[in-house]
Amino acid sequence: MPTKLNKGVIELITDYTLCKKGESLSPAQAALLRIFDIKMSAFEMRLVCKWQDDTFEAFEQEGEDESEDEEDLEELEDPFKGY
Repeated sequence: MPTKLNKGVIELITDYTLCKKGESLSPAQAALLRIFDIKMSAFEMRLVCKWQDDTFEAFEQEGEDESEDEEDLEELEDPFKGY
């Protein structure tokens, strides 16, 4: 990355492509994305059932709407939007 030090602040001299869609990230690239607080994916867990004290309980999937999930994915497709 082309950088310079200006009054104790590191500045990027020119535009720099850190990563491209579809390519694997190196540990260094992942570290820089973490520093810039750019998230490339989302992780989510939903509890669908539980087993406790010899009792099994399945939960209803309240408000599960696939269109909402698709909207969330669309937001992740361009993580640099707004930067």
